[in-house]
Formats: sequence, C-alpha cells, structure tokens
Amino acid sequence: MITAHDLRCAGRLARARVEVEARLRSQPLDQCVAALDRGPSAPVLGAWAERDRVMRLTARLLRNRERPRTTCLHRALCRFRLLRELGFQPRFVMGVLPEGPLEGHAWIELDGAPVGEPEPPTYLPTFSYPAM
Repeated sequence: MITAHDLRCAGRLARARVEVEARLRSQPLDQCVAALDRGPSAPVLGAWAERDRVMRLTARLLRNRERPRTTCLHRALCRFRLLRELGFQPRFVMGVLPEGPLEGHAWIELDGAPVGEPEPPTYLPTFSYPAM
C-alpha cells in the first residue's frame, strides 16, 4: 500500500533525480557529489524510518533502464542526496571488478557498510566521497 509518506518521498526522489542529471551533465563527478552534500549534521526526527523508505523507493523507482537512462550511478547519487537531507553521513563509492572484463558499480555506504545492495559489492573502490 502506498502511503502519504511514500508519495512525499517519491516527490523528493524525483527532484533529486532531476538535480543529479543536471549536475552530471555540467560538472565533473567530484564537484557533482560535493554539490549534493548538503543537509543537517545529525539525523533528523524520524530519519531511520525515512531512510528505509528512501532505500526501498530508490530500488524500485530507479532500477537500471534505458529510458530515462538510469544506472547504479544515478541511483547511488540520488540516495546520497536524500540521505544527506535526512542528516545521515553516507559515503558515495565507485569501483571496478578486480579481475575479468572492465565492469564498474556505484553504491552508498553508511558507517562503512554498503546499504541497499543485494549482496556486498566485490568491486575494488576507485573513487569515494568523502574520501576514505
């Protein structure tokens, strides 16, 4: 069942998605992530329940697809933005597989652990914000 909280979160997600796309088109990645890094310094009231909602809705609404182009990069940056709004201190991470064909992935970590990933990433980190 979709709740009013879900609808408000989906609205914030839509705004974040538009901002992420605009920034990716106009800024280098490090500047893009830094610009998305704004919010309270500690979790706001109700942040834990809202964090779970953000993770659930981003997984559902920002699945990998061609139109509109949506990848793990878009999903991770939107999660980063929305979690910062809630006062969390997420880390945005990108990495590549250490062996085999070149394949990359982007994800978010909270307290040093990946969140919203079906299984822990096996990628070698190549970029993180804030830096590790």
